[in-house]
Amino acid sequence: MILILYSCYAASIPNNYDPRFTDDTIIAPKKRPFCNAFTGCGRKRSQLPPGMPVQEMMRQRQFEEDMGYDTDNAIEELSRQILSEAKLWEAIQEASAQIARRKQKEALM
Repeated sequence: MILILYSCYAASIPNNYDPRFTDDTIIAPKKRPFCNAFTGCGRKRSQLPPGMPVQEMMRQRQFEEDMGYDTDNAIEELSRQILSEAKLWEAIQEASAQIARRKQKEALM
């Protein structure tokens, strides 16, 4: 009878049980590195954006530098376009006013 109880007791204890472990050691999970979709897991931050190769980074810098040189030309072109739109708006307003005056004259006659 004692042999049966002992064998049942021994079978209920997990094989990897070590009496030196405390409850805190068994229950506490191991900490894992923080992971996310953009940076991955446990990597240090770098100056390059994730997934951007060095050649693409160089092209991006060159594009930004080229845009810096063309800024003055772009501003002048934009100013010309704005003035053109303003003149067109004034012409439309003047034509609209003339049409209104004609209709008013026709209504009086």
